[in-house]
Amino acid sequence: MEKKLVFQILGIPETKDENTIRERYLTLLKGTNPEDNPEGFKRLREAYEEAVRLSRIQEAGRKSPREKWRFG
Repeated sequence: MEKKLVFQILGIPETKDENTIRERYLTLLKGTNPEDNPEGFKRLREAYEEAVRLSRIQEAGRKSPREKWRFG
């Protein structure tokens, strides 16, 4: 799923903050019944999982100034 689409489904701007992603997912989840709309539920879950994955990749790519100095 494309990054732009992920955050569009969640209805938030692109963010690296997992708490923001989680809060928005839980808010949207309350209005999505998997029995009434299984495809919408699945799409929401996939968007949430991808957003969390993307935030973790971006976080892993960061190095603190100390790490840069120490390890290059």
